Amino acid sequence: MNVRVQDKTKTGDLAVKAVRADRAYAEFLPSAVEISVRPVPKVVPVLLFVVMAAIVAALLWSWFFDLHVFTNAAGRVRATIPAAVVQPVESGRLVAINVRNDQTVRAGDPLLVLDDVEVAASLRAATASRYSWLAEVERRNAALRAIEAGLSSPP
Repeated sequence: MNVRVQDKTKTGDLAVKAVRADRAYAEFLPSAVEISVRPVPKVVPVLLFVVMAAIVAALLWSWFFDLHVFTNAAGRVRATIPAAVVQPVESGRLVAINVRNDQTVRAGDPLLVLDDVEVAASLRAATASRYSWLAEVERRNAALRAIEAGLSSPP
C-alpha cells in the first residue's frame, strides 16, 4: 500500500513539474489530475481578498451606521400618528397658501387665506340689521316714554 501511495506521489510530482515547465502539457492530462496540478492564477486570491474585504466593510458599515433603505412597493400607507383635520371655520375660495412643503408650523399659524367677499357682505348685512333693530328699540322706548308722560300720540 505504501508503494502505491509513493507511486502516486511521484507521479503527481512529475505532473506538477511538467505543468510548471509547460502549461500546454496540462491540457492533455485527465481532468482530475489537471485540476489538481494546475497552479492557481494569481488573480484568484486577490479577487477573493477583495470580495471578502467588501463583505466585511459592508457588515461593519451596517453595524456602526444607519442604513437608509428606500424601496417601491404596492400596498397601503398607514400613518403612525392620528391624522390632523385641517378645515376652515368658514368655507370660501382660496386666495393664498402661506406654507411650503415640509415646512414646520405651530398651532395658530395661518395656513391659508380665503376670499372674504361673501363674509364681508354678510357682516355688512348683519351690521345694518343690528342698526335697524337698535333704531326700532329706540323708537319703541320713545313711544313708551311718551305714553308714560301722558301724551296722547307717540312720536
